[in-house]
Amino acid sequence: MLRKLFLILKVALFASALKWERRQGTDAYYSYIDLTLNMHDASIYCMANNASLLWINSEDENYYINDRYNGNPINCWIGLSDERQEGLWEWLDKSPIVYSKWSYGEPDGDTYQNCAVIYGWSSWYSAFCSDLFNFICKMVVPIDSCADETLNDCQQLCTDTYENYTCSCFVGYQSHVAEGQVICKDIDECSNKTLNNCQQNCTNTNGGYICTCFDGNNHTADGQVMCQG
Repeated sequence: MLRKLFLILKVALFASALKWERRQGTDAYYSYIDLTLNMHDASIYCMANNASLLWINSEDENYYINDRYNGNPINCWIGLSDERQEGLWEWLDKSPIVYSKWSYGEPDGDTYQNCAVIYGWSSWYSAFCSDLFNFICKMVVPIDSCADETLNDCQQLCTDTYENYTCSCFVGYQSHVAEGQVICKDIDECSNKTLNNCQQNCTNTNGGYICTCFDGNNHTADGQVMCQG
């Protein structure tokens, strides 16, 4: 009872000082807690701040955590545990496991080390849940990155996705990726007869083309320019 009261006081003391940082291009926010707690108390701390103990969905995010927080070997809890069933590792917030970064031979704690930490250069290790480490709280605040052009680098079409967004191009444009950005380039439909339905003249435009007839007498039928002769 006294331990729980002490934890509540710790949460109250540090919660007001939490600083959240959004990872650019995502809906994820992180707060590094410079306080050593066991894994269960760290999880309670994060939940008391409407967040969850850190979960990681990709290699980019894993390295972001390591690089962002001092860029040095980092030792901190992640919200991963096999306490419920030995060998079945689960994120505490019930997120699906789509990525892992276990160090060679890990997890190797058998039935004793049932919690996980980022230890050293971004690798994961099993640890005793009673150990004391710093930790990171994470929360996802849905933000439509496509609603504000300053939140995305799309040239044309933007589709908001979970924690991110994807870029694509309008019809009539070809996409390719350069330096991580989707570049849209106009397709010259007039350079290839299979890409247009013109009978005579074809004039390329941005994202399309225009058909005309040699004599200027353009007659449209069923959406196609028909030419005499």
